[in-house]
Amino acid sequence: MDIVKEVNGQKHIFCLPASQYVAGLIKKQIYHAYDLEVELVGTGASIKKITKRKIVDHYDKENISYIRAQQPPVFIGGFYWESEKDLAVFYKTNTEDENKLLKAEGILRIPYDVFKNLREQDLIEIKGILPNKAGKEYRIQFRATKGYIKQFGKYFPVDDDMPLYEMPKEKFAWKILEENTPPKTAKEKAKKKWIPKKGGG
Repeated sequence: MDIVKEVNGQKHIFCLPASQYVAGLIKKQIYHAYDLEVELVGTGASIKKITKRKIVDHYDKENISYIRAQQPPVFIGGFYWESEKDLAVFYKTNTEDENKLLKAEGILRIPYDVFKNLREQDLIEIKGILPNKAGKEYRIQFRATKGYIKQFGKYFPVDDDMPLYEMPKEKFAWKILEENTPPKTAKEKAKKKWIPKKGGG
C-alpha cells in the first residue's frame, strides 16, 4: 500500500504492506481500560493485550484512572500480508473459553479494535475446535472479509475491557485442518514403551 509522507518539506511515496499499515493504525489508537502492544515482524505484525487495573478515587467516585497490571501481555493475534492482492489478514486462535462458546452457541469473536481498523476487503482468519456428529474434535479454519462480516455480525460490548465483534460460524468460509489430538499428560509422556528382550526362552 502506498503511503505519502513529508520529509524535509518534500512529499515521498513509501510502499508499506497492508498488514503493517493496519497494524500502524491500531498502534496509534488511545485505549483506557487496556493497551494493545503492536510489534512489526517481517511483513506482518503481532498484537498483545496489556491488562490495566481500574482505580476509583476515594473522594471523587467519578474520577477513574487505569494503571498497568502485573500480568504479562497476552498475545491476541497477528497480521500477515497477502501480497498478490495487497490484503491484511488478521489471524487468531480461539482460547479454551472461545472454543466453548463456538461449540455451545456457534459464535466466533474478533477484537473490535482490530476489526474497526481493517479495510472492507481485508480478511479475518480464526482457528477453532469443533466436534463432528461422531464426537471427534477437529481443528477448523474460518475465514471472511471485514465487509462480509459487517453484513451478518454485530458489536459486542464488554464492561471495562476490550469490546468484540461477533458473527455466527455458518457465515464464515471454513475448512478442516486436522483432527484435534489432546496433548499428552506428564504421566503419558513418562510412560516407556515396552520392548521385549532378545533371547532367553
